[in-house]
Amino acid sequence: MGDSSAVRSLAGVKKWWEYFNAKGPDFGYYPKPAKTILIIKDTSQMQSTQKLKDGGIKITEQGERYLGSVIRTESFRKQYIKNKVEEWGKDLQLLSNYAQDVHQRIMLQTDPLPTNSARYECII
Repeated sequence: MGDSSAVRSLAGVKKWWEYFNAKGPDFGYYPKPAKTILIIKDTSQMQSTQKLKDGGIKITEQGERYLGSVIRTESFRKQYIKNKVEEWGKDLQLLSNYAQDVHQRIMLQTDPLPTNSARYECII
């Protein structure tokens, strides 16, 4: 079984979590608190979440990535997108550097004045 998610009241989430821990293993599902994230609406709910937090669950008010998108606040979404675009820029720069390096290596291996015209034949 893969991931799971729920949108409920805090009491409902606690009940859902307890149910998953009790019944999940019967179906091959083993909840992992370290991979579990509880997104709350505001910090006033923090007291009620202490037991879950003590159990290893990450609790946030800001938001989190979920299925390639983000959940919760506008500021979290903007920061997530900014970080993702910066990451893409770094990846693109690495790819560009690699392409230049490969191109230079190919140019060094290619005979600048062909002595064997068959080697440079094109089929049209």
